[in-house]
Amino acid sequence: MDKPIILIVDDEEANLQLIGKILQNLDVDITLASSGKEALQLLESLVPDLIILDIIMPSMSGFDVCRKIKSRKPTSEVPIIFLSAKVDSEDIIKGFDIGARDYITKPFIKEELVARVEAQLNIITNEKKIKNLNNNLEEKVKERTKALTKINEKLTDYNTALKVLMDQRDEDRIDLEHQVMANAEELILPSIERLKQTNLNKQQKELLGICENNISKITSSFVSSMMDNGRVRGLTHRETTIANLIVQGKSSQEISTILNISESTINYHRNNIRKKVGIKNKSVNLQVYLKQLEGQRPKAASRRN
Repeated sequence: MDKPIILIVDDEEANLQLIGKILQNLDVDITLASSGKEALQLLESLVPDLIILDIIMPSMSGFDVCRKIKSRKPTSEVPIIFLSAKVDSEDIIKGFDIGARDYITKPFIKEELVARVEAQLNIITNEKKIKNLNNNLEEKVKERTKALTKINEKLTDYNTALKVLMDQRDEDRIDLEHQVMANAEELILPSIERLKQTNLNKQQKELLGICENNISKITSSFVSSMMDNGRVRGLTHRETTIANLIVQGKSSQEISTILNISESTINYHRNNIRKKVGIKNKSVNLQVYLKQLEGQRPKAASRRN
């Protein structure tokens, strides 16, 4: 680690030599300036760790030098110790007011000067350590934030991909359920109904009843997933209202009167409902099909409602 640099500013050569000699055993580098102007010139290319500054100097006082040092970067944070024969409390207070870290009056005691300089050097060392720790911490926080951002981006991508897969899975499941329901209503149940109209013996009727019951069990497992709080998925609010009236047995003319819209509009919505619930066979009874979606036992489709 580099030695701390101390800049001593005093217009008397004897004071410069004396102070330098006293501080040379502190393992520091000493730089001297015999005027405020010379000190400011040095500070254009040098940033010391500590400045010991006399106040009473010709052309530019130590107070003025201090103000200029504090007004410039990167010297504004350099600690300053005033070392002066001005002992009035007003001068001491003024020194602290304009930015000094300490104030030592002349004549000074050697041990006191060394102790106060050492105290400031210790403070400076600790400040540098804290600054380095903060810088390292900030860097680690930035690195960690960057890493977390990448992880979050990956998680977002994974979640998006998973959502797409789950949505596709739901769509495929719903399509399959509609296909099964449509096939049952369009192919199987009508056939069962026709068979019921023929002359069957007791055993044949029992077998037909078992088939009908099994079909009901198979399709009923899809009914709950095709309904969402009593509403068939995919229907608009208007279509849901009309579907509920159809389930109640209302005709298109009756629904037209209840909703105060034309019968042709009702028929338009009926066709949309048939498409959305997956009815392709025109012979399938819409009322029966919708009742089945509500959880009632499937009934054979007889005629178009």
